Amino acid sequence: MKKVLLPVSAALIGLAGWTAGYFIARDQNSTDESGTNLQIVTATAELQAELDKARKEAAEAKQKAAELEAAAEGNLLTSEFKEATLDEIRNSPGPMDRMKGILAKVGEMSDEEIREALGEQGEKLRQGFDLEQMFTTYMMLSKLGGGDYESALEFLDGQDVMMKTGGSGVVLASRASTDPDQAMEIFDSSAGEIFYTTGIGGFAAANVARELARHDINKALAFTENLPEGAKAEAVSSVLKDIVADDPARASQLALNLPEGSERTRAINDVTENWAAKDPAGAFDWLNTLEDGKEKIEAKKKLLSGWARNDPAGAAQNLAALVPEEDLGTGTKIVANRWSERDPAGAADWLADQPDGKQKTEAMRNTMRSFTSIDPEGASVFLAEQPPGESRDAGIQSLSSTIARNDPIGAITWSAAISDENKRNQQVTAYSKAWLKRDEPAAKDWLETTDVIPIEQKAEILKDVVE
Repeated sequence: MKKVLLPVSAALIGLAGWTAGYFIARDQNSTDESGTNLQIVTATAELQAELDKARKEAAEAKQKAAELEAAAEGNLLTSEFKEATLDEIRNSPGPMDRMKGILAKVGEMSDEEIREALGEQGEKLRQGFDLEQMFTTYMMLSKLGGGDYESALEFLDGQDVMMKTGGSGVVLASRASTDPDQAMEIFDSSAGEIFYTTGIGGFAAANVARELARHDINKALAFTENLPEGAKAEAVSSVLKDIVADDPARASQLALNLPEGSERTRAINDVTENWAAKDPAGAFDWLNTLEDGKEKIEAKKKLLSGWARNDPAGAAQNLAALVPEEDLGTGTKIVANRWSERDPAGAADWLADQPDGKQKTEAMRNTMRSFTSIDPEGASVFLAEQPPGESRDAGIQSLSSTIARNDPIGAITWSAAISDENKRNQQVTAYSKAWLKRDEPAAKDWLETTDVIPIEQKAEILKDVVE
């Protein structure tokens, strides 16, 4: 941050200084049309106003530059928050400003101030879930974990299981950043029991493992060895994900060195997917060195998912090479779901040409949900061009559910085009009755006159409507 911010601040001061200097020079000297220098004894009102404005801008730029300089040194507090309390910062407008303000304020607090503030935080947390209160508490625990970690753990003893587990992970991760060996000792003591007894212990263990890995990969992996199965899988994956970004070959070897079991399988899958997102060819070549079997088959599906994350068209072209014929439906769904995250229209066009089946139907449902949320008209045009069948029905269901609130007539009309009779009747009735509850006069007028719905079904829908 410092390398970027300092030149910016210098530029602001330089620009403001140049502007002020320019007007000061004008205040002292001016040149007439003939080029004769004229000494200005008294500035005109207009020139004086310009000079005052330039000086003000220079002062403001200097203040802004000071704030940027402070930010570069880790002090994110602007003058607005400088004297504010944590509660005042949390009550200020602008969520991003609040988060930055809280982070900076906690960063300036001493261990003693944090210990005192944690007492108040505990009471606030007991009043109910509040994301910003949780964020504030975690930041305090992180700061305290680097110093008086015992006080941090003592505070957590009085909290609920979720806060105790997550908070312990934050404290130990902070401790691991300054003293990895001590963090491991704490984890192995009674303070670490929480990680073995709760379902979310794995997330906390992953924080510690990731921090340890920044110092010593082998130490981080050794730390994971005695964790319970779920927590171990989370922790190992967190370590390898950080490695694969810079050295996928090393990450893959570390995954293969794990003993056979669920942790190894998950590690191989995570490495493969993240590797494929950057270098699908490299990941593919590596997978081909593995022995044939279930582990390799599952890893290829992850390769497909990682590839499709950034290059769905490329993944689609290599679908047959990555999954066996009996799993083509699953592969189709994987590619389509990833593709729809980036380009739902493109995903829908590709999906329409794929063989029918359960997986295609599910993929079309997900794709059309994304497509409709971005471009309902485009989604409608696409569906109108598709032949009747399960895939089109699934797409219509997604379109209808997405537009029902704002366009009940469109939702009902589209639902009436579903080819499956039971699904068609259920959808039409459900959206009609929902509209009647929200706006009975408008819904009743339309339902009584439309020919989209059969007479018998309309009568059933309207039978409970009071005249």
